[in-house]
Amino acid sequence: IQQRRQTIDYWARRSGGVAGRIPDYQAIINLGLYDMRHVLANGNQQWADNIEAWFLKVRDQDLLQTHAFADAPRDRSNPAADPGYLKIVERRNDGIVINGAKSIATIAPFADEFLGLTSPRPNITADEVLFFALPMNAEGLHIICRDSLIPRSVSGHPLAPHWDELDAYVIFDHVFVPNDRIFHLHPADTPVDSNLLGMMFFGIINWALWHILARASVKLELLLGLANGLADHLGKQQDPATASTLSHIAVHLESTQALLFRAEHEPIASASGMLQPNPKPITAGRIAVVDHHPQILQLIRELSGSGILMSPQQRELGHPEIGALMTSHFAGHDPRAKDRFALQRLAWDLTCDSFGSRQLLFEMLNAGGAQLNKGLFLQMTDLGAATSLASDLAGIDREGVELLKKVR
Repeated sequence: IQQRRQTIDYWARRSGGVAGRIPDYQAIINLGLYDMRHVLANGNQQWADNIEAWFLKVRDQDLLQTHAFADAPRDRSNPAADPGYLKIVERRNDGIVINGAKSIATIAPFADEFLGLTSPRPNITADEVLFFALPMNAEGLHIICRDSLIPRSVSGHPLAPHWDELDAYVIFDHVFVPNDRIFHLHPADTPVDSNLLGMMFFGIINWALWHILARASVKLELLLGLANGLADHLGKQQDPATASTLSHIAVHLESTQALLFRAEHEPIASASGMLQPNPKPITAGRIAVVDHHPQILQLIRELSGSGILMSPQQRELGHPEIGALMTSHFAGHDPRAKDRFALQRLAWDLTCDSFGSRQLLFEMLNAGGAQLNKGLFLQMTDLGAATSLASDLAGIDREGVELLKKVR
């Protein structure tokens, strides 16, 4: 676990934690799938063999896969207008035909393979439960990308030109999935066991949630360093508000790292018998990231002040006509002025630009929103002992009354 964590940190530090769907992350999704192969197979050895063969194929051939389990947005108040879900429209002896769409398949235009997963949801039908893989050039598979967030002028943008991971819709227009690419299907015309589906889905995803939190801790470290650098270059380190900002970010980083430490040092047995980081502290960390991230970005905006909006670049400072004026009025005799400008441009990319806005949305939603994660965490938490302690001390039973007497 420690060696794998070092690999996660190594790659996360190359981007400051802003690249959430690099091949290293995709590989750990594949590990989760491989780990759950016998659960997904549910007695069908062919499905388990398919998963193992696909896992080895993408590993040994160094293929990149995208994945998607989010469905196309819909108006829940108008069921008649519902576009429907990705589903099986034909079951054949040699495979299945699927039709529908998935949304937010990050890095799809660069991927070699698509991995299809199904997350549990109310009223799901047997034909909508799909675990499979396809090459991205499969006939009838279409990729529709969102607008690029790379600015027209890449100068002065330290992150956006290099780390904009394109998200895409993936449409399956009656696409054939051969038998050897199927990992799990639900028997036709039978009720779906939501608990079993949830166990399969989260059994795969729990590995990825560890990666997500580890990467997020690196981003928190970046944000703390950025805030401290801005405070130093703006002469605000003695400001009580600055101390509060730095303390807030540092405590959040320390808490996240503590939860990661506990998860990695109190592992659980996975489906296939491997040691897996404990999902409970990982989920607690994910909730903390979702709750605190927007506030941290706002604190950095406030620390930066209006200078975050416009910071001179080399093209202005070195301009033959206005360069001397820009240097005189914005840099003065500060030998570190260019460093200050660079930090403010980094702050812009992370907190204000469209790239930064997408980053915020990614952190808030890429592994389920706050309410979903809080619900999952409560399911993992035994509240009985805490409730008993409160009941005892309230004097609801004699044990609590006697305890209070002894204390007094």
